[in-house]
Amino acid sequence: QKPHMEDVWSELFRFNSIDFRHVYLKKIAMVKEYKIAETNFKILHGILPCGVNLKRWKKVDSDKCSICNSEETITHLIYECEYAMSLWSKVNEVFDISITLEDVILGRNLCDEIYIIVSLIVFFIYKEWLILSVNRAI
Repeated sequence: QKPHMEDVWSELFRFNSIDFRHVYLKKIAMVKEYKIAETNFKILHGILPCGVNLKRWKKVDSDKCSICNSEETITHLIYECEYAMSLWSKVNEVFDISITLEDVILGRNLCDEIYIIVSLIVFFIYKEWLILSVNRAI
C-alpha cells in the first residue's frame, strides 16, 4: 500500500503521477548521511515534528509558528515561514536559481550538487527549529 502522503504531494504539486520510487531513492536510499536521510524520510511521509503534527499527537496545545504565528505545517517549517524564506532567498541569490517548494520536498528538478545543498539546508532549518523548541520548553 502506498503511503498517503504520496497523494498529498501529488495534489499539492498538481501532478497526476510522480515517480515516488525515484524520489525515495534520491532523497533517502542514496543519501549517505543518516540524519539527513531520516529527515527526508520524515518529510516525505508527513511525520516530521512541527506544530500541526505535535498538536495532533497531543504533545503541544498550539500548532502556531513561534516566529510568524501561522499554522506550522511541515511545508511552513521548511519553506514558507519568513525565517526559512530568507534562507531560500539567499540560496537563490548565491546560486542564481529559483528553489521552489517542490524542489525542497521532492528534489525532482535539481542537479545532484544543488540537491545536496537543498537537503543540507532543510536539515539545518529543522535542527534549528528543534534547538529553539527545546530552549522554549526550558
